[in-house]
Amino acid sequence: MNNINKEIKEFITLIDKEEMQEEKVKRKQVSTQFKNLINKSGILEDNNLSTKDLCETIKLQKQVHNLNPVILPQIVGNYNYNVNFKNYDKSEEKFIRENPQLDGSSGHQGVNLKEFSTKLKNLLTSTGNEFVKSYTEFKKLQGIGLATLSGYLYLYDPKEYPLVNRTVTKVIDSIYKQINKENILEDVKRDKNITINNIGKELKTFLIYGHLVKQFIKDYKIDDTHVADQIFWKLNNSEILSGSEGVKVEEKGYYENEEPISNSSFDNLNYILYGPPGTGKTYNSVIFAVSIIENKDINLIKNESYKEVKRRYDNYIENGQVVFNTFHQSYGYEDFVEALKPVLEGPEEENQGIHYKIESGIFKEICNRARLSQYRLNLNKDLLNENSKVWKISLNGSGKNAIKEDCFENNRIRIGWDQVNNLESDNRDFSNLSETDKKTVLKFYEELDKGDIVCSLYNQKNIDGVGIVTGEYVYDDELEEFKHTREVNWLVKGDIIDIYDKNRQTNLTQKTLYQLSRISSNDILELLRDRNLLDGQIKSETKSYVLIIDEVNRGNISKIFGELITLIESNKRIGEPEELKVTLPYSKSSFGVPKNLYIIGTMNTADRSIALMDTALRRRFQFIEMMPESDLLTLEDNSDLIIEGINIRKMLEKINERIEFLYDRDHMIGHSYFMDLLDTDKRNYTQLCSIFKNKIIPLLQEYFYGDWEKIQIILGDHYNQLIKMNNFNNISMNTREQEMNKYRFIQSQKSKEINIIGFNHDEYEDLIKYKINEQLKTGLIPKESFIKIYDTEQKIELDTSVDINEYE
Repeated sequence: MNNINKEIKEFITLIDKEEMQEEKVKRKQVSTQFKNLINKSGILEDNNLSTKDLCETIKLQKQVHNLNPVILPQIVGNYNYNVNFKNYDKSEEKFIRENPQLDGSSGHQGVNLKEFSTKLKNLLTSTGNEFVKSYTEFKKLQGIGLATLSGYLYLYDPKEYPLVNRTVTKVIDSIYKQINKENILEDVKRDKNITINNIGKELKTFLIYGHLVKQFIKDYKIDDTHVADQIFWKLNNSEILSGSEGVKVEEKGYYENEEPISNSSFDNLNYILYGPPGTGKTYNSVIFAVSIIENKDINLIKNESYKEVKRRYDNYIENGQVVFNTFHQSYGYEDFVEALKPVLEGPEEENQGIHYKIESGIFKEICNRARLSQYRLNLNKDLLNENSKVWKISLNGSGKNAIKEDCFENNRIRIGWDQVNNLESDNRDFSNLSETDKKTVLKFYEELDKGDIVCSLYNQKNIDGVGIVTGEYVYDDELEEFKHTREVNWLVKGDIIDIYDKNRQTNLTQKTLYQLSRISSNDILELLRDRNLLDGQIKSETKSYVLIIDEVNRGNISKIFGELITLIESNKRIGEPEELKVTLPYSKSSFGVPKNLYIIGTMNTADRSIALMDTALRRRFQFIEMMPESDLLTLEDNSDLIIEGINIRKMLEKINERIEFLYDRDHMIGHSYFMDLLDTDKRNYTQLCSIFKNKIIPLLQEYFYGDWEKIQIILGDHYNQLIKMNNFNNISMNTREQEMNKYRFIQSQKSKEINIIGFNHDEYEDLIKYKINEQLKTGLIPKESFIKIYDTEQKIELDTSVDINEYE
């Protein structure tokens, strides 16, 4: 700790030098200019805004990032504001032409000036929960990143806000190794009067970093957040932090051995868990789903036995609260929403005809189920379901009549054609009926199901009764007429209800019975609720539903979601002020997405299709990154998982470090590939070899197709890596390669052109051949092969008794 304090003081002395002081003064001048321009522009008073003044503020904001050419380039690089303002006049066009850094050349569609100024005002002046909302809204503007946003706040109040970039998370992790960031966040929220439970990862970083900078200023008596920021970056790049010691903030509650405070209220409705393969995205989707349905903190669910969580998850799958689905290239709208599909009719032994039936996809089904759960009737709650159909029935015609009054009074529906006799007997006779009437009678008997809704005809545009079918078909021979009956629980009877608009401006007809395909059971229940006709008959529930879409980026989003992509937004859900519904193409019914449906997608960042992912989907989901967690490869006593002297955690970390360097972080290898080794029955060397043979090496082959040398580097097999592990001065090159190959996962051998084709050809040259070590497949590869991946100081004993000329 003393070494760190000493180095910090040296940095402070460096910053106090003349050139750093000039920079400090310039920053102060820029901040003053910025505030003067803000005041002059009238943003804070809602007056008319000058585009030129606003562009000047952006220009100044950029200057701040360019003040320190030593530290900041590694954060922001060649900073360029991709903001192109709409609705400016000719003189302001000229101004923008003279300032090419404002040309919006990135291809952004541009930012509406009024919208930008309103959101900037809210960002600079709001506090508490309103600040969280303002931050989120400002980030949605085109061309606005974390560094840009923090730049405006820094200029407006440099003592309160530091300059921040996404990469500062590395600074926090490397410097404050012993801090529990969740506890810091709770302190920050209390200080800033923020009561919102779940805030975004990026805002969380912004708040935590700002808090640490302010604490640092207080401890070391610095008067500028930017100075502290520079010191943080110098410390991060300093060798002083290469050990395990970290700078310790002297405040209680910031250490890992204390219970973290966290709350997961899932304010957002759409999430995507993304990360490299094997990081537990599908695994965690189960935890997310159970946490959402049970309305419990996700950390509490994570601390439970996964077996128990999975058991409850399977129950939710069974009762329809959770639906799991996987997207793929041939998946389409007809599978997801609805389709018109052919159905054979008639017995198999006869000539079968074909009719077409509208079939709901999984998304439509779970949406209807979630909507329906909000209208749980005290009676018959188990009958209503997402597949409940809506029928129009004429009870002896329209208007009022004796048959209808009897139906309302005795909770039933009745139709005529008594001459057919009992439809359940062998004596039924359709000979005197037209084909249309026969189909109507058979619909009443065969297609009208328990749980369906029937609407009694009043006139062309209105109904006067709504009920739920609760009983099977009964032929009541004691009645004088209209003997074909079904038991019904009437929700509404005698009230005149206009359903013309719900039926898409289509008149009702006198036909005795037919399905209202344009209207869903949810539409009818919502119509009755809005007219206060269900008082005392329903109680609202807050039951949540979860749709999990695995490999969401593998499908053609435009093809699958179609017009529904807008409806999944939180503020477009049913019941929200900006509620939207669409008319579905096949059923012609009105459709919306309920606000008690959560959508969780998973996405493999190593998949090439992620680059083609629909922008509309990205904008509507909150992304949660899931990276390899090597710390999970520890035993119950928190000690590292060791197999035959091989530290599995260190090995995975080194592999991923090299993959990130040679490829990118999206192609790292997840910890889940090695989780089986925690099972005592599988914790053995043979299982480790099997994991490398069947999973790790094939994955690396996919990543670095044809580039075997890079795979060698990642696994510590490269010649220049192995050469350091022993003294090869007295061994010939061929003997050296032969000995190295014993310890390599990917063996290499040089094949000389002359030995293959018999002479030296001008157009060809020697070739290096690669192959997977056969000893890995049998589990006989030396344990040093694994250790050398992360332990570069390891010494490998070579067999020097081999004739040095044997392989020449």
